[in-house]
Amino acid sequence: MILAAVSLALILQDDRGLSSTQATEVLAWIDGLGYSHVLNSPFVDVSSLGSAGQSYTTAYGFLVDDKPDQFEIVTPGLTEAWFSKSAKDGGGYRYHPADLKTITAKIIQVSKEKYPGMDDPFATGIGPAGSTIFQLTAAWICEKKGWTDQATTLTRGAKFWANPQVPKFDPVQLFKEGYAGQNFAALVEQLEQPFRSRQEMLPCFEQFLNRYGGMNEPADAKDVVAKLRQMVGEDKEHKSTASLTKPTQEQQIAEDIWQLRNEHNMFDDSGKAHQDLVTVGIPAVPRLIAALHDDRFTRQFFYQDSGPRAAPDGPRVMRVSDIAQQALESISHSSFRPSNWNDKAAIEKEAKAWFASYKGKGKERSLIEGTLRADSSSPEQAAELARSYPKDAIQPISQAYAKMSDKSLRSNLIGSVESLPSTVSRPFLLRVIHSDKFQQARVEAIEQLARFEPETAVRNMVFEWTRIDGSEEFPLTSNSISGFLLESGRKQGIQAIQDGFRKRNPQIRQEVISFFAEGFRSNWGINFPNVPTAKASPGQRAEFTRCAEDLLGYELNDHERWGGSYSSADVTFSAPELSEMSCYALSNFLPTIYKFKKTSSFEEQEQQRVAFLNIYRRRRGLSTIVSDTKLKENVLSATEMKPLIERLGAGNDRTAPQSVLAKGLPALHALLLSIKNEKNETTKSRLLAVARPLSCTLSSVQLFPGASPSENNLANRLRKSVGTIFNTEGLLEFIETIAKEVVSKSTRPVSVVVQRDASGSGFVVSLMYHSMKLQGSAGVMLNGETIRGLGGGDASSFIGAQDDYIPSGIKRCIESAPDTNVTIQYEMAIPWHQDTSSRGTRSKHS
Repeated sequence: MILAAVSLALILQDDRGLSSTQATEVLAWIDGLGYSHVLNSPFVDVSSLGSAGQSYTTAYGFLVDDKPDQFEIVTPGLTEAWFSKSAKDGGGYRYHPADLKTITAKIIQVSKEKYPGMDDPFATGIGPAGSTIFQLTAAWICEKKGWTDQATTLTRGAKFWANPQVPKFDPVQLFKEGYAGQNFAALVEQLEQPFRSRQEMLPCFEQFLNRYGGMNEPADAKDVVAKLRQMVGEDKEHKSTASLTKPTQEQQIAEDIWQLRNEHNMFDDSGKAHQDLVTVGIPAVPRLIAALHDDRFTRQFFYQDSGPRAAPDGPRVMRVSDIAQQALESISHSSFRPSNWNDKAAIEKEAKAWFASYKGKGKERSLIEGTLRADSSSPEQAAELARSYPKDAIQPISQAYAKMSDKSLRSNLIGSVESLPSTVSRPFLLRVIHSDKFQQARVEAIEQLARFEPETAVRNMVFEWTRIDGSEEFPLTSNSISGFLLESGRKQGIQAIQDGFRKRNPQIRQEVISFFAEGFRSNWGINFPNVPTAKASPGQRAEFTRCAEDLLGYELNDHERWGGSYSSADVTFSAPELSEMSCYALSNFLPTIYKFKKTSSFEEQEQQRVAFLNIYRRRRGLSTIVSDTKLKENVLSATEMKPLIERLGAGNDRTAPQSVLAKGLPALHALLLSIKNEKNETTKSRLLAVARPLSCTLSSVQLFPGASPSENNLANRLRKSVGTIFNTEGLLEFIETIAKEVVSKSTRPVSVVVQRDASGSGFVVSLMYHSMKLQGSAGVMLNGETIRGLGGGDASSFIGAQDDYIPSGIKRCIESAPDTNVTIQYEMAIPWHQDTSSRGTRSKHS
């Protein structure tokens, strides 16, 4: 993917167009960059293969270089990109001929939108600023090709966002700086590509400096070139230990430190040098500490969700020092994290202090002291203590446990006893199970107990199931408990879940059903390595299977919705009825008996539900039910609606539209079926004109467990709007009502999710209050594709006048086809003046 690093000067407040003189100047400047020769190259579509063999278009561009192992293109944005043909390099890319005129027409279409959506691959950058650079380079291509009309359209539509704080507005200079930044970001992408040698990269960066030197190019461009020159020279002179028959340990450590510059994908454990150093352990520590100031580039990029930190500035490529730090933390089972994560001197000081302690006190004593500190590193210290010194580990682990107040740390610490024998860990685990106030800790202890006393563990987990409440632990513990009981394969486990199941919160019911929907795998990616599934006898499994089928068969009559979504490899559900989820779950749990087909038609859904229900009833010796059973409570059948829909379609009855709307949401499924089967386009448009607003009817407001009385009161007030048909303004006012409540009364942030699926369910609103902080964000999705997304700001940002970025996305949802899947999500942070845990400056939408 080509990054568009747009100059901050572009992402500003009000937009201004280019004069014809300025447009001419920009195009002339582009002409001088030396790209004219690429226009004679073949124009191609670059694609990669997905895991299921699908082909995904990654980029378009002019094919300027084609080698056996890689190829290079120049995109319509006049940025260079390289692709590997080999799958082992994370590539496997191919190119195919593409039509430049078709792509140009698409660029023109996108350029006319105020917000080139996040779902559009032609929109480079965020908002008009990024697309403006793209428009003008595309305009230059059109001009050189002789497509004057297209070039004129693109230059006339190009706008820059002016900064009111900068008195002199120079769009030409803004373009040059933005374009230079965009090109630099594309070049930096090479640093993560192992198939590109540093010797191949260096001329590209040197050419960049020649083109843009002296015009406020990215400040670190010169530093990158200097560092690459140094590394290219070192690469030529380096002699690997591969030439040695039997390198000493010291020689091999030195070689591994050297090879950190070539480290790639280290976070999926494929980084060989990093792993080798961790395996060597203590002997590698002195050289690793010395490498904490090595700022040479590696082949690994920072990613906020996988790396040690986000790069604060400059290229986001990791340095040798960063990977050395990771290796040291793995060896020491500690975390070296000063307040300034970029303070290498402070990191070195912490690492040296640990190593001095290790050398002076020995491994065991260092691990004991690390465990007893009862801090964030203690669970890792305890786990290594248990692995290395099992006879001496349980006492310091017990003492650290008594000092810990954080439930997550407690839970992690309890997990550290996994390697201890039962005779050592059992008393500690039973004490936790019988006395810990945190359910999360008790559940972890039960999972550990299951390694050697599965029946005792199941009995205790059954008891925990009865204790699930609406506390802040609820979302994690309910899933862990139900997952354990189901994976145990014990009849008593699933029977405990069955008891009073319909009285449980819809979220819990969907979690349980989802477990079977995933082919008997744990939900949310949580693993249960200690669950005694393998120890269940064939007889126990047969009993369990029968009980599970009973549970899912019972849920075939459950028409409630949770409000959340569910996705698997073959289907996606948005706020599904639990009966539909149960159909899908039965087909995965007993695939030879129940055959599921995903459909958005109410009739077909109901036919399938009744068919599954009859299969189940026959298997239990019960009489079947007729297939024309009333579809659902509050849903009108096609037969009931037929006369009214015919009047509506004929178009000669003015009262017909209002009569259908008066029926409300129950009329929608029959209307959708008629639209699907209608051949006459005029008639179909009349039906759509009514179905569209009906599909925007509020059908329910769901409130997650753990809500306070005032939060329940808000939900009840919102429920008074059920049945309301929302337009854009109405839905925004509804969301603003929630935001005002957060600003005026709430001490907790809230997630607000508005969903609609293709089945005619209307809008389902879910509210979930959080004990942890939220950063604040908003997003809009259509059919699973994000079309709007922003971060920053608190709940007050969604009150009163807003820029129309998110509202325009909501408008697209309201105006979309009635069978379009819609998700609108707000994370409403509490205002800074209400947050007693932190202080800061409130920001509006970023």
